[in-house]
Amino acid sequence: MNKRYFESSTAHARRLCSDNSGALIVIFAIVLPILLLAAAVAIDYAYVFLRRSELQHAADTAALAGAKEFMLANADKDAIAALARGSVIENLEHAEGVEVTTTASLADRSVSVVATQGHQYLIMGALAGLESSGIEARATAKVAGEVPVCMLLLHPSDTAALALNNRSQITGPRCAIHANSDNSKAILASNGARLLSELTCSGGGYRGDESNFDPIPQTDCPPLDDPLAHRRSPPDQRCMEEGLNLTKGKHTLQPGTYCGGLNIAGSAEVVFAPGIYVIKDGKFTIGGKADVSGKQVGFFLTGRNATFSFLPQTTIDLSAPESGPLTGILFFESRDSGPSRQHIIRSNGARSFVGTIYLPNGELVIDAAKPVFAASAYTVIIARRMTMFSGPNLILNSDYDSSDVPVPEELEDMTSHGKFVVLTE
Repeated sequence: MNKRYFESSTAHARRLCSDNSGALIVIFAIVLPILLLAAAVAIDYAYVFLRRSELQHAADTAALAGAKEFMLANADKDAIAALARGSVIENLEHAEGVEVTTTASLADRSVSVVATQGHQYLIMGALAGLESSGIEARATAKVAGEVPVCMLLLHPSDTAALALNNRSQITGPRCAIHANSDNSKAILASNGARLLSELTCSGGGYRGDESNFDPIPQTDCPPLDDPLAHRRSPPDQRCMEEGLNLTKGKHTLQPGTYCGGLNIAGSAEVVFAPGIYVIKDGKFTIGGKADVSGKQVGFFLTGRNATFSFLPQTTIDLSAPESGPLTGILFFESRDSGPSRQHIIRSNGARSFVGTIYLPNGELVIDAAKPVFAASAYTVIIARRMTMFSGPNLILNSDYDSSDVPVPEELEDMTSHGKFVVLTE
């Protein structure tokens, strides 16, 4: 009897040892509170991180809004400080318990904002007595000059006044890019596009991820006047050539009026002698495998269909006049041109365009596979609109001192003493 009982008990023990389900239940019962505690702590940290981000965004926005007021006449520092304080509250979905301190300085035209969320119990606080240490966000913005403007887009209200598509990129590391449009989508960047500058300003807003911009564009920027609005156009002259078409051989062209457009294509190698070239009633096209160069040259586009188009396999090296009616201006579109004419650069060999590209009514489209203007000491673009396609990298250098081509005097205030608001903290 005892032997059978012993054998039965031993077999039952073996079965219990081989059955893991009971052990798992015990382990789960022990681990569950730990997992719940870890989840609660993670939620606490996520809340603090989110709240800190919200406070920082509100503080940044308020500092920028306040500093912009210094760009107006008769700025009052107390009114500006009050405006910044109100801006923080307006930009927070939940402003309860938030203390805001703002200061404005007339001396350096700066606004500082400190937003503090006081101590509060977190999710685990009631159980474990945990208390947050408080959240603080600081921001300082000031009006800064000496930011050269390398791109100004004049359209007052258009969507996508500046559009970057399909991994295209604009690189202006030491200059400002400014879109006057007050549209909420004045600047668009999508599909991996990048806009890199010292400062990007939109009269309205922008669309794109933070990864598309460095830095994030400032919004609600005051519009900049067209600095070349009063520059006189070159005088109209008798036609020197009619529908000139060059497709092979070496040629040196002389300044004058080229009626019916100018086409350079095939294997042609063309040098433009210094001076002003009027392209009238036709397109200026460089195609095929043409190689084109010219120093101290300016192109005035006037009349029907007067646009330029530079195709992929071309090589182009141009610099603007150092004196005369088009000093510092490489391309000048007539103000009598119809709206929204497209001027296209698809050239993978557009290495150096030194000077200003001025298209007051036109759209500049860049659709190249290789960097554009990378060898230029400086390039300034003033156009109604600008669109980038297919992954080019538009390089906007601003090394004015290294070039013999002067910046047009009308641009000097804009490029050397422009007023912009920048975050300094």
